[in-house]
Amino acid sequence: MLVADVIAVHTELSSDRTLVRTRAKLAAVEYVKAPAQPLPELDVVTTGGTHGPIETRRPGEPRFVKG
Repeated sequence: MLVADVIAVHTELSSDRTLVRTRAKLAAVEYVKAPAQPLPELDVVTTGGTHGPIETRRPGEPRFVKG
């Protein structure tokens, strides 16, 4: 488990341009349960988001906000 700050968020389209993916860069603040080699930054990629006129929704998807 990780407590982190969001550094950056952007969306991208899948190669077939049918799904939106959200990519968030996180800065680790505190590891509650650390992996073998904790990293200071992580990239999290999830399916879902809005990219121009294309939107992909998934129930329970996380929302990342910079700050």
